[in-house]
Amino acid sequence: MNKTKVENLQAYCMKHTQPDSFLLSELKDYTWENEDVPQMLSGQQVGKLLQSIIKMTGAKNIIEVGMFTGYSALQMAEAIPENGKIHTCELMEKHVETARSFF
Repeated sequence: MNKTKVENLQAYCMKHTQPDSFLLSELKDYTWENEDVPQMLSGQQVGKLLQSIIKMTGAKNIIEVGMFTGYSALQMAEAIPENGKIHTCELMEKHVETARSFF
């Protein structure tokens, strides 16, 4: 696929993807401004896909291995029911602290 087609497809996907909540936008901005490898952030489209899967399956319990700064965990938390739980783990203490500050 050539570059123009990829860019057009990406633009289409962004146009038809729900915007992030204020908290998710803040975390995304913080990650891009303060992390050495912000590209590890799962991103809006992946997050909305995770939310769709959670809603379609009715998932109430989620395990996430490697949460980076917590963006995807927050995406999933927005989709699970109030009695749901997300268990995450992260090896880098810096990332854990960032995630905690947004949780």
